[in-house]
Amino acid sequence: MTPLRQRMIEDMQVRNLSPRTQESYLFQAGLFARHFDRSPALLGPEEIRAYQLYLTNEKKLAPNPILLAVAALRFLYQVTLHKKWTLPEVLPLPRKPQKLPVVLSPEEVRRFLDCVEFFSSLESLRDRPAFLRYLARTRKADWVVYAKPPFGGPEQVLQYVGRYTHRVAISNHRLLDIQDRQVRFRWKDYRDGNQQKTMALTAEEFIRRFLLHVLPDGFQRIRYYGLLGNRHRQQKLACCRQLLGMSPSETPAAEPSRDYRDRYQQLTGSSLWECPVCRQGRMLVVEILAAVHRRRAIADSS
Repeated sequence: MTPLRQRMIEDMQVRNLSPRTQESYLFQAGLFARHFDRSPALLGPEEIRAYQLYLTNEKKLAPNPILLAVAALRFLYQVTLHKKWTLPEVLPLPRKPQKLPVVLSPEEVRRFLDCVEFFSSLESLRDRPAFLRYLARTRKADWVVYAKPPFGGPEQVLQYVGRYTHRVAISNHRLLDIQDRQVRFRWKDYRDGNQQKTMALTAEEFIRRFLLHVLPDGFQRIRYYGLLGNRHRQQKLACCRQLLGMSPSETPAAEPSRDYRDRYQQLTGSSLWECPVCRQGRMLVVEILAAVHRRRAIADSS
């Protein structure tokens, strides 16, 4: 190990960078040195500029990998080598393109709006020109995000947000009965004076509606920052409890995991282990077929 590499490791350890960040920075610094076959201590702003052009034009890397390389080199030259350069000029950050995904084509949006129904005070918006005039006002508005202290204090905010951390599409107390492949549950009819009513759906339709509320991969219901951020969260909360004189939190013992087929039988009275034809034999796994992923064709919206 070279003295420069050892010193960079010590600088990252002193600043408590995560092991993954340390590994990434060392890897990027190694790629930079091998590209010129020289120690980074012997390289200057011109070599750094040439390396960034190489990553952008020849390697054709996306902005995120280039950002990682720039962050590693900034740490190396500013912290470890104590260079007095103007880093934003020597190591500029690449601009990440801000693109909104094309979720629906214009034709799909038109068909969706044609199916929208308005009730109560919004009934006047059924007329399409009136609806378009209503939307035009929102485009002219100068939107500003405004946050103010809560009226009830931070405890009320935590209590409100806490209801969403483990909330699902429908609470257990609203489920009334599961019988003959029918699910009965309570719902509130806002068009009829918030009256509590009962609805019955087939099990398949109930599950379909329930899954509409499941977030896709990559989406988060609540994003935490500060002390509750994902990085070192357990250590930070343990330090907070220690400073506040609180006893360490006790993690409840996890319940033994049960097979989903046993739980299904407990909830519905119907067994997935049982042969659906003879009702006597027991279903056994013979082979598991790999899923075939097909990309959905994206309509041309140009």
